[in-house]
Amino acid sequence: MKKYLLTMMFLLTFTFLFSQIQWNTSPSNYEIVPYNKTITLNFNLIERDVLFYIVYLGENKNNLKDIYKGKENYVHIQLTPNKNYFWKVIAYTKDKIYSTETLKFFLELKSPVITNCSPANLYNVFPENIEFKWNVDFNANYIQNFILYEKNKKILEKRVENNSLKITYLKPGLQYKWKIIITDEFGKKYYYGPYIFYTKPYEFYISNEYSIFKVKTYGEFLEKKEIFNSKDRIKNYIPFHQFIIINIKSKIEIIHNLGNKTSEILLNNEISDFYIEEYNNQVLLYITTDNQLCVYDITNPYYPYILKKLKGDYISVSTNSKYIFLLSKNTITVMNHNFKKLNISRNFNNVKIIYNDNAGLIILTNDSIKKISYKNNKFKTEKEFSLKLINNYFISKNIISFSTKNKELYIFDHNLNLINYLYLNDGIKSYSIYGNGVYYFNNKNELKIAYLKGSE
Repeated sequence: MKKYLLTMMFLLTFTFLFSQIQWNTSPSNYEIVPYNKTITLNFNLIERDVLFYIVYLGENKNNLKDIYKGKENYVHIQLTPNKNYFWKVIAYTKDKIYSTETLKFFLELKSPVITNCSPANLYNVFPENIEFKWNVDFNANYIQNFILYEKNKKILEKRVENNSLKITYLKPGLQYKWKIIITDEFGKKYYYGPYIFYTKPYEFYISNEYSIFKVKTYGEFLEKKEIFNSKDRIKNYIPFHQFIIINIKSKIEIIHNLGNKTSEILLNNEISDFYIEEYNNQVLLYITTDNQLCVYDITNPYYPYILKKLKGDYISVSTNSKYIFLLSKNTITVMNHNFKKLNISRNFNNVKIIYNDNAGLIILTNDSIKKISYKNNKFKTEKEFSLKLINNYFISKNIISFSTKNKELYIFDHNLNLINYLYLNDGIKSYSIYGNGVYYFNNKNELKIAYLKGSE
């Protein structure tokens, strides 16, 4: 009986002492810990003067290894994510040794989350200077690959440092899709996409001398629809809003862009040039023949009427917000919009004004292209490029280009700097340039496409 009482007293005393031992530990038992580059294990034996701690850690409960020995009550470690880890701490005091139970936690690295992907699920995306963007939320270090498909054909795979990528040109009127592959620092890959979008087709007009066609582009497939036909050669045409102004011999025809004729203007002599200007809420059509300048109001294209006639052997006309420029064979005449002559400059070998803005003119001569500035009532040749046998030209907001009878295509910026060159073996009768594509009628009257150098 006495032995039994002693045993019970010992057990009660041990239980009392054990219950007074309190640990603070983090992570707690069975906790799911979000992954970070550095994990901190915190531990503290409460109300005990601890000389030092020893921390044991491992992936196997029965095979823990000591990772720390010291007085601090925390330890920083780097671990591989998505695994279970076991750990325990032993504290040494002056007279006793205390131990935690073996604790378990799971280090979780969640998959990357990609949001705000663009372009995605979009139609009619303009096919130039497309910026791909996305956001990535991920706790680990990673690299990412961008993959682009044209329909189902892979056309680009590239490692990207930032969450964006700009592509200068894609083909118009096609389906594209893109994917992102993320590889984390532990070698695991994550796949996202495809994100699908459709580029906008280019739509434009092009002539093959006797017809005008409306063209819609779907990659290399060109949808062509004739909207105007003439028995006489089409000398020139200018699309203008919903209408097309066409020059045939001594006649101007105005048609709706669906092909319906709205009106025509007949002159006594063959037209050498014409120009359209929006001025003071009017749409003005300037026409030159070998003996006069005629100015028509075509604000209502169904009822054009004459505003002004001026006699002169003019061969070309152009305007800007300040002036009217008229070319004769060897002179340039400057007028204001009240048709008052301000200046006449001589000794120019002129053929046609092909472009002008408030900074000056670009003039085509028999054997060259000239950029001419006009300041303080004086003309000055800023730049000249020798070029012969020009048979056509094309102008856009960024480029001025010329084709020659020698099957060449020269492309300039508006400062007359040569920026591209193309030789087309099958010849160039007429052409348009959109994006990096040259759409042209060859010498067999076939509508073809070629791509500018350095842009495919």
